[in-house]
Amino acid sequence: KKNEMLKKVEEITQLSYDQFLRSVLLAQGEFSAFLASDNAEKGKLLENYVFCELLKKGFDKVFYYKTKNNEEIDFIVKRLNKLELIEVTYELDQEHVNKVFKAMEELSLKEGLIITWDDEDLIEERDRRIKVVPLWKWLLSFH
Repeated sequence: KKNEMLKKVEEITQLSYDQFLRSVLLAQGEFSAFLASDNAEKGKLLENYVFCELLKKGFDKVFYYKTKNNEEIDFIVKRLNKLELIEVTYELDQEHVNKVFKAMEELSLKEGLIITWDDEDLIEERDRRIKVVPLWKWLLSFH
């Protein structure tokens, strides 16, 4: 039964037991596990942290989005009757930028958001723009 429960938790959270444990520790201020992780793992932990913050801020419907090319955008939420795409990554790279622009095009959105550990930028392409913000700044400005 314990193994079945662990499998169900992994299925629901999309996190292994170790990832879940680290994310809980991160949320509780235990950064040593986070700092010891590789960049891909840090990205997953940041994604989980952003998810928890979205729930704490009252977003009861937080979904992910898959583009027609089967690329996943971490979150799509509705705020003030407007859809918002949110991608989370430890480090900004062109792959994340491209898939956010693709999703914005498919959904006819003018703006997207990428949350990173410490990158900050404004990336514009035609009439669309992606705001890149570090996690700390997003947390401070998020209401």
